Amino acid sequence: MGMLQDISENGRGGSLGLVGVISCAFILGVCTLWHFLVADDSLTADGRDAGSVVRQQEEKIRDLKADIEFARKHRAAREETAAEADGLAGRIRKIEEDKAARAKTAAELTASIATAESSLASYQESYRRQAWQAAAGEKLTSLTLKSGRSYQDVTISRVTSQGMEITHRDGLARISPADLDPAWQQRFDWPVSR
Repeated sequence: MGMLQDISENGRGGSLGLVGVISCAFILGVCTLWHFLVADDSLTADGRDAGSVVRQQEEKIRDLKADIEFARKHRAAREETAAEADGLAGRIRKIEEDKAARAKTAAELTASIATAESSLASYQESYRRQAWQAAAGEKLTSLTLKSGRSYQDVTISRVTSQGMEITHRDGLARISPADLDPAWQQRFDWPVSR
């Protein structure tokens, strides 16, 4: 207490007490004003209503969630499309491989057909020559043509690509393949009936 008395006695204690009270009142006023303007939950630092700011933020969050869901759906659709595209690409590769294999097989078959046709032509030529030669000297009692004309006591002299040469009771004759029965055409492998 002696100190308070000293301050009061020298005359400065009273004025220091008043300055202290005024300072405290000023600080208290600033704190109160800060509380109402800045720290109050109903207002933001820029003076807007905190409730409207919260609603705006919630609306932005809902919009962002909707955007995220939209993006997820589209991503899933794109992934499905990509998977389908991969599947189609695999099928296309398989088709192209099958096509190449078939083209190779077709080329091999074409070569085989050419070889077979060549062999057949060679065989047919050999068969014709043998059949034509074997017929020379063959005797028939009669030979009737498609036209109805008939030859008696026939001997085949020679067979060629032009037809059959024969001797018969009345002389010689050359008969074209077209005038002979289909059985004769087939026997001598003439191309008339084909």
